[in-house]
Parts: sequence; C-alpha cells; structure tokens
Amino acid sequence: MVNRLFDGIVSFTQQSYLTYRGLFGWLNWQGYISNVLLRPVVVVLTFSLIGRFAVGLGVAQRFALGMAVLGMFFIAMNGIAQSYFFDRQTGTIKYLFITRGNRISNYLSRGICHLPNAILAFITGIFTAWLVVYINFEWFNWGYLILVVMVIAISMTMFGQFIGVLVLITNNWVHIAGLTNSIMMVLTGVIIPIGRFPGPLYEFAKLLPMTNGLLVLGFLFDGAEFSQLYGLLLRELITGFTYLILGYLGFIYFERHVRQTGELH
Repeated sequence: MVNRLFDGIVSFTQQSYLTYRGLFGWLNWQGYISNVLLRPVVVVLTFSLIGRFAVGLGVAQRFALGMAVLGMFFIAMNGIAQSYFFDRQTGTIKYLFITRGNRISNYLSRGICHLPNAILAFITGIFTAWLVVYINFEWFNWGYLILVVMVIAISMTMFGQFIGVLVLITNNWVHIAGLTNSIMMVLTGVIIPIGRFPGPLYEFAKLLPMTNGLLVLGFLFDGAEFSQLYGLLLRELITGFTYLILGYLGFIYFERHVRQTGELH
C-alpha cells in the first residue's frame, strides 16, 4: 500500500512537470522573465502612480495591492490556458483519450507547476508596491499574509483549470484569456471596490475567484482581526474548488464528444 502510494506520488509529480515543460509557451528566458517578473512590476508601477497622483496615497496603495494579486491571476490562468490550447493544437491530447490513463490525475497535474509562478509574480508585484507607495509591513502578521496569498493562488489555479477547459473546447486561448483578465480586473475589486456595485453585480462579483481573497487582504492591511475574516477566506477556497469541479466535468464532456465524433472539433 505504501509503495503504491509512493509510486502514485512520483508518477503524478513527473506528469505535472512534463505537462508544464512541454505545454507552457512562456517557458523560455524571454517569455518567463517578461511575464512572471517584469510584467507585475510594470503593471503595479503604472497603476500605483496613476492612483497616487490622480487621487492620493491611500488609493494608490489599494491599486498596488490589487494589481499585485491580479499579477498572480494573469500568470496562473494564462499559463494553464496555453497548456490546454497547445495540447489540442498539437494533437497530443488524443493519445490520452485512447488510453486508460487516470483522467483526474491528468486533469489536476495541469495546474500544479503554475502555482509557484503565481506566488513569484505576487512577490515581485508587492515588492514594487512597497518601493513605490510605501506599504508598511512592519506591523503585519506574516503568517496570515502567507496563508491568504496561498489560498488566493490556489483558488486562481483552480479557476485557471476551468478556463483551460473552455480553451480546450473552443480552441481559442487568446480571446478567452483576454476577456477573463478584463472581467477579473473590473469586477473583483482590483480597481473599483465591490461595495459600490449594484446588488446583482455585487453578488456576481462574490462568485468570482480573487474577490473574497482580495477583500481579506484589504481588511488585514486596514488592521482587522483575522478571526473576523476566515469566513471570507474559506469562501475563496470553496469558490476555487467549485470551478475546479466544473472544469473537470467539462473535461470529461469534451472527451465524450471526441469519442462520439472521432475528431477534436
């Protein structure tokens, strides 16, 4: 039993690494540095300066925090979406459909290695925010910060799986990724506080990943007690799991469609 469990972990780790290495389009020095390291710096810097000089330091700090979190989403979601797109474009996914390979393992392995990239993008973005708008971490509980960022990154990665399956079905990652990034920027509180949304739009925003996690981060930076916020953090995690399950159902539906039609279209 122990040996079988160990072999399963090793196999899953290898599958995650090979899927990431073979299907991630930005896994080169130019693409990786520009998207994981430089892009968060530019985005945080741009919106921080806009907020600071157009409104004030407080708004600039909010913009910077939101953009640092959005940087996590960008790299995680786009990386996973690319993986699904290239898997279909190159036709390699059809080899999965003619085998008895574990579908759940294959599905889950597609997002694992993109999680560290999301964390790294956040670190780059929040460091830039610290330099530009003087976010003070001296009184902040680092344990809570790490926990919240990890939960948000996991939730985003799960949502990325859902978007990846949509890309797999539609065979178009650029348009779907662009639309999703725009929705997340506008509706999750990155720029506009969701408390200012009308009722139906507010409720819809709460169903998106990142919304609840960003609220938790904002409240923590305002000095709120974490004991008052764990419900929001739990909802962030549940939201991610919900999208992960929906994505898996779509993954199975696509395979069934391919088996019935005999083609990937």
